[in-house]
Amino acid sequence: MPPAVAETELENRMHRFARFLILAAGAHLFVASAALAQSTVEERMTGQEFEQAGLDKLSPAELEFLNQWLKDDRGAVSPPKAAAAPAAGAPAQASSATATAPTVAARESATIDQRGLRPKDSSRTPIEARIDGKFTGWSGRTRFKLDNGMVWQQVGSGEVRANSDSPKVTIEPKSLGSWKLYVEGVGRSVKVKRVK
Repeated sequence: MPPAVAETELENRMHRFARFLILAAGAHLFVASAALAQSTVEERMTGQEFEQAGLDKLSPAELEFLNQWLKDDRGAVSPPKAAAAPAAGAPAQASSATATAPTVAARESATIDQRGLRPKDSSRTPIEARIDGKFTGWSGRTRFKLDNGMVWQQVGSGEVRANSDSPKVTIEPKSLGSWKLYVEGVGRSVKVKRVK
């Protein structure tokens, strides 16, 4: 093969390899950004960052709205539209937000179903129970024994001090198989895993 042809062939191979690298890098960035868009704020932040931002004080409904807001093009969620004013002489109709938009519970349920956070199988449904005995909060790897016989353990960091007898708890499924425990009267939640 003449040197000029060999050099041209080498240049062609180098160009094809460079295009491959560019396409591979673009695909990697696309997959990474898609994964980030599907992750929740709890998964994006460490426990300490989550608490420092004050997000641990949000109710489950507020946290779900924030996660949906982040997912939908960084805030493209539009608020419910107000009811139109009745025409002159027309009978007045209810103009509250409940008349024009689904209830908060219905919106949350629809959002969760659409995002696949709560599969239909019974192992991923919310659990309601009570702490079996005195509740003093959590710190580190705290175990929560429930009156239904289940035992859940704190995952990750975080600390809360409390003092109540047998408070009601709700344990809700989150994305990627994780769970959050909410204690009645405590304005924070904690990630948990079931140990019994």
